[in-house]
Amino acid sequence: MAVELSIIIISYNQFSTTTGPCLNSLATVQDIALEIIVVDNGSDLQTCRALEHAAAEDDRIRLLLHRKNRGFAAGNNDGVALASADFILLLNSDTIVPQHVPGTMVQRLRDSVVPCLIGPVTNAVGNEQQIYITAGSDESSVLVQGEMWSRHAVGSVFKTDQLPFFCVAMARKTYLDLGGLDTSFGLGFYEDTDFCCRAVRQGIVLEVLEYCFVFHQGSASFSQVPDAVKKLLKVNRKRFRARHGHGEGIHVRWKNILVLQGYLDQYRENGVFRDFLFENRLKRARHLTPNNPLKKIWYARHLSRLEKERDRIKGRRAA
Repeated sequence: MAVELSIIIISYNQFSTTTGPCLNSLATVQDIALEIIVVDNGSDLQTCRALEHAAAEDDRIRLLLHRKNRGFAAGNNDGVALASADFILLLNSDTIVPQHVPGTMVQRLRDSVVPCLIGPVTNAVGNEQQIYITAGSDESSVLVQGEMWSRHAVGSVFKTDQLPFFCVAMARKTYLDLGGLDTSFGLGFYEDTDFCCRAVRQGIVLEVLEYCFVFHQGSASFSQVPDAVKKLLKVNRKRFRARHGHGEGIHVRWKNILVLQGYLDQYRENGVFRDFLFENRLKRARHLTPNNPLKKIWYARHLSRLEKERDRIKGRRAA
């Protein structure tokens, strides 16, 4: 059977807590022909042996073992160069992927009449893809909550201007036409933001599939080197702004507000109101309340307006 999706995962140490569990979750995917390309960026011997063992257990896994850390951008470019499928999924090693997600994302790409990038919702990310998850929940509980969200979100899709690359799918041609990720960003940070900006300028659509949920630990590799993180962020933020002439876009709190407004607009257009999604994102919105007193007042007014419109909808439905 021809490979339908090439998944590229960048590995860097921590096999037992990141890449290992991620590969275990992908082992359950049986509804689509996969190849899993693991690019290791100079991990220790123990990690390399664990990867070799995983590849021996699953013939869909292909390994590319680098002797040094080539960074997130170069590692993904190397992985895509090996990909044989028409569609690719760039996936962080610190994710857990429910078995239906890869096939669902590929189907969305096949159905799209224009080039697009698509991403899921998750429990930990810096934009409106993050939904509200009960504080302090363990991995299994988060996945249960994510599955519940997905059931209520069937068919729900919204457009955005940024998709962090913890999990993003696209046609391999789209990736190559845009020249891949820019390796000048070094080990990491802002290369995905830069890619999305270039994609938007080319008229490529960025979509969030709300019926796909992926668990994400978040910052698993960089959390070990906080000083290096600060330096990378500073240097790459400067490089990004010099190139694009602007910052990273509007704050996540306002992006979340826009999604909430989208649910209300959808009701006005077709009479469908996604109560569960609205209430979940409203909880998320309250957690995003700004500290600045004036901004807090302005933000509270927006939330109040959304809640009042929600109440009117509930009143009409109950009548």
